[in-house]
Amino acid sequence: MNAINPEIEYNFVIGKSPQIQEVYRQMQTAAKGAGSVLIAGESGTGKDLIAQYIHHKSGRAPNPFVPVNCGAIPKELFESELFGHKKGSFTGAVNETAGLFRSANTGTIFLDEITEIPLETQVKLLRVLQEKRIRPLGSTEEIPLDVQVIAATNRDLEQVLWNRSFREDLYYRLGAVTIYIPPLREHLEDIPDLVAAFIQKLNRRLKRNILGVHPTIIEQLTNYSWPGNVRQLENVIENAYLLSKGKWITRLGVKLEEDIQSLVRSTGEISTSLDPSEFYLPSKALSTSLRRKIQSAAKSPAGVLILGEEGTGSHMIGREIHRQSSYAKGPFVIVNCDTIPPELFEKELFGNSIFEDTQEHFEGYMHQAESGTLFLYEVTAIPYRIQILLCRLFEADRMRPTGFSRDLPKNLRVIAYTSQDLNRALKEKSLSVGLYTRLSGFVIHLPTLREQKEKIPEFADYFVKLFATQQQRPAPRIHDDVLASLMAYPWPGNLLELRFVIQGALTSANFGTIQKHHLPDQLGIHWQTDEHTDTRGKLYDVEQALLQEALQKADGNKTQAARLLGISRKKVYKMLESSPLHHESGF
Repeated sequence: MNAINPEIEYNFVIGKSPQIQEVYRQMQTAAKGAGSVLIAGESGTGKDLIAQYIHHKSGRAPNPFVPVNCGAIPKELFESELFGHKKGSFTGAVNETAGLFRSANTGTIFLDEITEIPLETQVKLLRVLQEKRIRPLGSTEEIPLDVQVIAATNRDLEQVLWNRSFREDLYYRLGAVTIYIPPLREHLEDIPDLVAAFIQKLNRRLKRNILGVHPTIIEQLTNYSWPGNVRQLENVIENAYLLSKGKWITRLGVKLEEDIQSLVRSTGEISTSLDPSEFYLPSKALSTSLRRKIQSAAKSPAGVLILGEEGTGSHMIGREIHRQSSYAKGPFVIVNCDTIPPELFEKELFGNSIFEDTQEHFEGYMHQAESGTLFLYEVTAIPYRIQILLCRLFEADRMRPTGFSRDLPKNLRVIAYTSQDLNRALKEKSLSVGLYTRLSGFVIHLPTLREQKEKIPEFADYFVKLFATQQQRPAPRIHDDVLASLMAYPWPGNLLELRFVIQGALTSANFGTIQKHHLPDQLGIHWQTDEHTDTRGKLYDVEQALLQEALQKADGNKTQAARLLGISRKKVYKMLESSPLHHESGF
């Protein structure tokens, strides 16, 4: 009998509905046959797990199962990556590579996102399927193969065939058995069985004995349209499981909006919002509400997505989750995605490629964060292709990107932040639905400073004591007029701007009380607070001084200056536009 990974059957091949029973029947047929298999379905429906199931149930189970994310391979490297190459066959080919098809020999190769393969490579793939032989790039020798091919796509097959971005003859060759996985909204009656399976899996993993969920929760779950499908449901159940106190889950940790009209509207609602009145102090004095959310996130390896305007304290939340997690002994590595040029992302995240003409070893952020936490600041700035690669990394047991000599580490935690509107990011595809689904185990909204003005005196007092301690001096008193000005100002830059203001005022006050004339000019104006105000006024005495200091340290490099300041490159450009140096020195 073949050894089956119980997680494969348990997660997605569950349900009594006719649609799922048909999927199960087709899977059994595919496992018994030797022909190619084509799996179609939306993101989050479990195409990769069904491919694994077919392999493990087949006679090829003891042999390799090689997953390939076609959407993550650069166009110019497809042939080399799939079929291998000889040493010296192209610039940078310093070693001979067998290719993924040969790695899967006698086993199964899973070509996920098959429709992303370029047309010229589709022709060669068709020939391999027909003749069961490959010819590595730069070789004259043909090598016989014994490989079962399973392909998958989340695209509309009729559309890609109609617009001729996918070859019709390749489609028919791949589809000896075609399995369509319905979206969860088309078989909502299976949700109770799926929920029970997820709870049993969590009980085994976390050594608990949760008995199930309250019927009202099941009703909520079956009234939702699930744009992220079964994977999203699993994230929601895990979140509720970690928040539960008794033997039954009686509430969800996220809000599910009924009657979803569109993907963007719905995904924007799947979140755990923080009450602005319970926002944290920038210290260990966290609110009870936020402390609970951080503790729940820290206990789980699930992804965390932090949303909020710039300057609202995402780094602090990320660090606190890391500090309380099982990864606390490892590093906390911040990647400011907005400062990395798109063409350097792959190297910055993953390190050197074997195709690079360099003798220097470069350790990417992923390896730097091994056994710790990777904090992706402004995650929507990551190029779409790299987002797809990260999705695959979260799913696979082991992962080696194209052209790299070693696997990426799996034992790390990923926390992400964006200041972008989530609805717009999903609609405009600056954030892929797949990556969002994997990061949204816990989604935390951070309120703006103008939404919690009653906390400003506490924040100001904290920053005064913090900077006074750093400067080894007594903490001065803040005059009441200063507090009144701080309370009246709209704070478009949130906590980060307040920090800059207090730091500058403390320096100006020397050893006396912080007075109103120690504040930047714009805080002396009588503000009519408007939540839509988007002006920063003149922060030359603080922000501009810090910016110029950072630029000097970075030899004028704005990207490096942004990293030093811990802000986005876009924000650096905005600060420069209001600076006299922008006009005088050509910045």
